[in-house]
Amino acid sequence: MKTANAANAAYTRLASTSPETAVTNSEISTTSTAYVRVRSSALTMPTTPSVLDLELKNNASDVSSCASGWLVITASGLNPSTISSAADQAFAYGAATTSSETIRVTDGPGGTITDANELRITIATATVNMRWGAVYTANLSGTAWDSSRVTSNTVSYENDGATLVIQVANDFQPANISISAGSRSGISTP
Repeated sequence: MKTANAANAAYTRLASTSPETAVTNSEISTTSTAYVRVRSSALTMPTTPSVLDLELKNNASDVSSCASGWLVITASGLNPSTISSAADQAFAYGAATTSSETIRVTDGPGGTITDANELRITIATATVNMRWGAVYTANLSGTAWDSSRVTSNTVSYENDGATLVIQVANDFQPANISISAGSRSGISTP
């Protein structure tokens, strides 16, 4: 961004086009007559979907120029989807089916665990020769269970037992679920 006359600053701000409203704290300025990068402080973005545009102005009749505009987004405090186990687990080849530790799955904002794609936990069978055991019910707890996002503790399997499937009744957005072994459950080696 630059101005034609250092005595008259060039200004740019980010604005929503419908309705036309400036984004709070987005205005930046420069008195440089050569292109310089100018960044705003932290912004409060619109909370509804908006088309954003750059508006350029000058306090006088001088020319303000902007070669390009970038919206740099730095996000913090997000809660991404995670999967964890209560403890490290070891399984012996050829041993009897072993119960798994509690597995906790958390889906963050804008998550991917939905009623359309269910909750699937897959063992990487290309690198380990293991499958989920013959469990047909699981003990479930957590906000997804308590708020009816998951309404049945009956589970199913895909991919020759490599993938455990839990039916999701309503999108998690965000929520968590803890899965612990039910009867005749666990992980086995074929």
